[in-house]
Amino acid sequence: MLEPKLLEALAQLLTPAGPGTIRSIGDDAAVSDSRGPTATSMDQTVEGIHADMSVFTHADFGWRAVATAASDMAAMGALPADVFVALALPDGTSQEDAESVVAGADAAATACGARIIGGDIVSSPTLSAAVTIVGVDPLQPGFVGRGGAKLGDLIGVTGALGGSAAGLIALRAGDSTSAVAQRHLRPTARIAEGRALAATGVTSMIDISDGIATDAGHIGAASGVCLEIRLQDLPVEDGVEAIALQSGVEPAVFAATGGEDFELLFTADPECRAAVELAVGAVGVSWIGEVTASEPGTNLTRAGLAGWQHGG
Repeated sequence: MLEPKLLEALAQLLTPAGPGTIRSIGDDAAVSDSRGPTATSMDQTVEGIHADMSVFTHADFGWRAVATAASDMAAMGALPADVFVALALPDGTSQEDAESVVAGADAAATACGARIIGGDIVSSPTLSAAVTIVGVDPLQPGFVGRGGAKLGDLIGVTGALGGSAAGLIALRAGDSTSAVAQRHLRPTARIAEGRALAATGVTSMIDISDGIATDAGHIGAASGVCLEIRLQDLPVEDGVEAIALQSGVEPAVFAATGGEDFELLFTADPECRAAVELAVGAVGVSWIGEVTASEPGTNLTRAGLAGWQHGG
C-alpha cells in the first residue's frame, strides 16, 4: 500500500488531539502550546529485541512501544502530552496489521492522558517503532532526575517486580491469559504515581527497565552514592515464584534482574515516608534499602550473606 493512503487510513484511528494542540497530523510538523517547561524522551521498540512477535499481537506491539516510552515520563514526574510515533513496517505488512499497531499505540497514549499528534512510516526488514513523548509539568513540583539521592535517604519501589520476565516465559509456554503474561504484553506506565511522588519531594527516581539491580546503579552513579538494597525486601509479583524456581533462579534474584517491570524506583528523605505511602495509594510502596557512602553504584544484600556490587 502506498504511504499516503496508509497514512490517511491510520490517521482516522487516532483519538482527536486536545486543546493544547494547535496543529497535528496533516501538516509537515505538529504545533502545540506547552505553556511552561517540557520533558522530552525518545524510546525505540524493535521486533525480536523488545517484542517476540510469536507471542505478541500487533496491537500489543503498539501498546508496548508507547507505554514503555511513557514510563520515562513517569520517572521524571512529568505528565505526557504529545506523542510522535515513527513506524518501520516490513514489506508485506497488511493494512489490518498496520492499523492494529496504531490502535494499540493510540490506546496506550490515551491511557496516559496523551495524544499521538505526528509520526512517520517507512519500509524496513524489521518491525519497529520509535516513540518520542513530550511531557509537561502543569503543577510544577519540578521534574525529578537521577542525580539527587542523598546519604540516609530511604529507597522505595512501587508495585511488584518480576512479572514481565515471568510473563515472557509463560507466553512462550502457551499461557497468554495469566496476569504475568499480560504484564509483559501490556505494561503500565506509572504516570499518576510518578506525579504524586514528585509532589512529595522524592530526591531521585528512575523507571525499572533493565532490572532493579542495574537501574539502581544508574541513580547511584548519577548521585555519587551507593544504593544498598535488601533482596529479601523486594516485592515479588504474584505468580513469579513458581516460574522463577522452575527456571532455577531464586525468586528475589529473578525479581531483581528480570527487568521490564516499569515500576518506579526512587529515593526519599525518611521524613517523607508517610507522605510517599499516602501519595502512591493502592499501587503500594516497598521500602527496600538505604542510600550509603559506599562506592557509587548498587550493592544488593541478603540476610546473612554478602552483597554484590553493580558499579555505575
